[in-house]
Amino acid sequence: MIPGDKTLGRYSVRSKLSAAVLALIAAGAGAPAIYQQFLHEKEDMRLVAYQDGKRIWTICSGLTHIYGRAVKPDDKLTEDECKWLDSGEQARGLVAMRKMVKPEIWATLSPAAKAGTASFCIHNIGADKCKPSTFLRKLNAGDRNGACAEITRWIMDSGRDCRIRSNGCAGQPVRRQQEDELCLEGS
Repeated sequence: MIPGDKTLGRYSVRSKLSAAVLALIAAGAGAPAIYQQFLHEKEDMRLVAYQDGKRIWTICSGLTHIYGRAVKPDDKLTEDECKWLDSGEQARGLVAMRKMVKPEIWATLSPAAKAGTASFCIHNIGADKCKPSTFLRKLNAGDRNGACAEITRWIMDSGRDCRIRSNGCAGQPVRRQQEDELCLEGS
């Protein structure tokens, strides 16, 4: 896949999504269920605080804040606590994404597209980087295909090109392809 590929059928032959995510989409699941499954696959669930690739203290499925404070090195949680915290964070992510997208555009997005855009925009790059992005500008202009293609351009991490395996972030281009595919679902 070439970053920014706008070919409409770019995922029509072989999906990059997992069987579990595809099954949820086929069953007509809502955005929260698709978002939860996708993030579970991408972020895992860690019950003990760890430093992510940018050396930010993280816990559960990619949370950097818990109980109103930043994650600390000695934080440990139960699986039930992580599920509860992750669920709340994902719900807030969908609400935040809905607020950034024009209502008439948001209403046209499938549950999978809502999950994919929230994963990319809120959970992964963050709202502050997303708000001025070409992705959001194109989405709000009604160019969904162009907006979704923009997701695949975000393949750098702290100045490292994630297409180069030795840079230690090779999973990011794959995730971007999957978020792009979710974004296109139902278009």
